[in-house]
Amino acid sequence: AGADQAVASTAAMTMQQQALMEASKEYVTVTRLEDSEVDGVPVAQFLYDFDMAGFIGSPEFSSFLLEQLQAQMEMNPAAADSGLTPENLDMVGAMLPMMGPMLLSGMTFETTTSIGLEDNYQYGSETHVMWDLSGVTRLAGVQSSGQPAFELHVEASNADFDSAPAIEAPEDATIIPLEELQGAPVM
Repeated sequence: AGADQAVASTAAMTMQQQALMEASKEYVTVTRLEDSEVDGVPVAQFLYDFDMAGFIGSPEFSSFLLEQLQAQMEMNPAAADSGLTPENLDMVGAMLPMMGPMLLSGMTFETTTSIGLEDNYQYGSETHVMWDLSGVTRLAGVQSSGQPAFELHVEASNADFDSAPAIEAPEDATIIPLEELQGAPVM
């Protein structure tokens, strides 16, 4: 029964995540940039700008978060000891659409991808998250001598398409067939 419940819970969460991903599309702006070259390959470049504050304040996100918290309470009775109660959930539901955007204003979340014009392979991507935290520190009543901020920059490049390296399993490795893994519940 426990494994069946875990599988059902995982399936429900997957459906909720898919619905959330679909809803998030409304908060992404896609812009075609000038074509470029990566390692001599002509590529199209796209900029994806994600309105994080708008998304966090959306009814879809609030619903998803509240459903996840409710599921945690049902699966883990000890959660009540952490202060997570149905009343607190109601308060979170009421505050999130207002507080989320307030806390996340000043955040830029964007990704640029480079896609091959002839082969449609993704040759690279850059993700930049920049968050001006001055509003958060003012809200918290914290005095700051500088400009509080959070930044994350990630670059990835891809090459050598269709040329997989040879991979050998170590002599003492236990190889589990894929068919056996597919039936296992995710926990």
